[in-house]
Amino acid sequence: MQYGFGVLFETINYLAFFVAITFSYFYYLKFRNQERIKLIERGVDVTEIYSKPSGKKNFPWITLAFFIMFVGIGIALSILISMSNDLSKQIGVPLGFAICLISGSIGLLIGRKNEKKQD
Repeated sequence: MQYGFGVLFETINYLAFFVAITFSYFYYLKFRNQERIKLIERGVDVTEIYSKPSGKKNFPWITLAFFIMFVGIGIALSILISMSNDLSKQIGVPLGFAICLISGSIGLLIGRKNEKKQD
């Protein structure tokens, strides 16, 4: 059984990806710690800066519901358009993708406006 360079490059890509994530997290913690140390040296109360907000923030269920609903409408609409017009695969797939994105963004906008009305 002969393995080519494809397996080697694939392994290197996975390793590089995980190394990049690990180093990103490491440097995030390192610089956050340095920032806190500098604030403590200046005499600033760190608990006030890094305290969690007192108001409870709810998950935006309405926005998520409208987004999922409108993406479903976009998928159905793209299927209907591709079936009725007999579009070729070259234009049918990007058109369906665009319709799903546009309808999903419309759903996000409507859901956000509904959430603002409730607040």
